[in-house]
Amino acid sequence: MQLGYCTNVHAGADLETTRANLEEHAVAVKQLFSPDQPMGIGLWLSSEATQSLGDQELKTFKNWLDQEGLIPFTFNGFPFGDFHQPVVKHAVYLPTWSEQDRLDYTTRLFQCMDTLLPEGMRGSISTLPLGWGNLAAKDSFLENCGVNLARLAEQLESLEERTGRLIQICLEPEPGCAIDTADDLDSFTDLLRPDRFGSNPGRACCLVSNLDTAFIGLVRPPMGSVAFVGHHNHIEAV
Repeated sequence: MQLGYCTNVHAGADLETTRANLEEHAVAVKQLFSPDQPMGIGLWLSSEATQSLGDQELKTFKNWLDQEGLIPFTFNGFPFGDFHQPVVKHAVYLPTWSEQDRLDYTTRLFQCMDTLLPEGMRGSISTLPLGWGNLAAKDSFLENCGVNLARLAEQLESLEERTGRLIQICLEPEPGCAIDTADDLDSFTDLLRPDRFGSNPGRACCLVSNLDTAFIGLVRPPMGSVAFVGHHNHIEAV
């Protein structure tokens, strides 16, 4: 099991602040608990930060992480913007998975992760359980979420085919959200039957579940690679 220091508790919506927080906190934790070996970290990069990161900035950041022995094996992709503002409330659930902005942000995150991780290491990105409120009552909302998750799964499959790197996308069930209960999950998986995704069902976003943990995951056929929903629990295909 990979353990790491989560940096969510430290405010910082841009890379400069993120690095400063890592220097002040994560490096100190590593010196105490893993002075002679690399240490995993959980990293949050806002949408704004991912848009501002070019190849050179990512390379410089990676070199610094390597030098300090910090491995960003998991990203928090739930908050899109600065969730350390004085008032956040339901804004933290926007954009939803029915919107292109959420897909684009998560795509940028896995591209950043692919650059930052050591060669051959798998990674994970947590994200919101589709959206907040009674949006799940609308089939069109769930279908749009499914389409965007399928598009993301195709991109991750392509990455794995090219590089061998598996990056897992992790939905976080929460009370009041579109995926909260087992019934919510059943409704969503029913809408994601392969026959709902046109003439190429082999590329569809299919779902598996591990009811013991109430988490779900994405299977990306035809390779059978799995993107867990949850935090690295084993799952069973159903």
